[in-house]
Amino acid sequence: MPKPLLTSLPTYYHPFVDMIVEENVVKALQNGAEAFAQVFQNCPEALHDYAYEKGKWTVKEVAQHVIDTERIFTYRALCFARGEKRSLEGFDQLSYAQHVNCKKRSMQQIISEFSDVRSSTISLYESFNSEDLKVRGNANGLDIDVNALGFITVGHALHHAKVIRERYINKH
Repeated sequence: MPKPLLTSLPTYYHPFVDMIVEENVVKALQNGAEAFAQVFQNCPEALHDYAYEKGKWTVKEVAQHVIDTERIFTYRALCFARGEKRSLEGFDQLSYAQHVNCKKRSMQQIISEFSDVRSSTISLYESFNSEDLKVRGNANGLDIDVNALGFITVGHALHHAKVIRERYINKH
């Protein structure tokens, strides 16, 4: 199934999907994983616990946010593909960020966790057939299909990798 048309997505997600060149969700997940991990592997260790301004997340917290969000988006995709009819709740990303303990973890541990989560996401999307990818559901008050959730997952990670490059790495 091809990359979703922006007109089929909530506006908030347009920039995420715009970042993706692949037309196949599994290929996008695979290529996006490499691009994301590379940014964080190349981030100087001195920046791992650095936030570019008060109230912003550290590099490790950004990476953990991407992991947490991927888990949630993948759960939504699984629910919709398996026929869940009820609307799924949103999540408070700021609350999640307050409850992670990234300072005690190495960047390599976080990158490894991302790799494990993305591998699981890829396996799930490989198991979906074309009909599964078309299934729509409602999460956080927004109607969306399984295929779009996969592309949004990739774009979300790429968006945050871009922020890390521009506001953390390139500024030092």
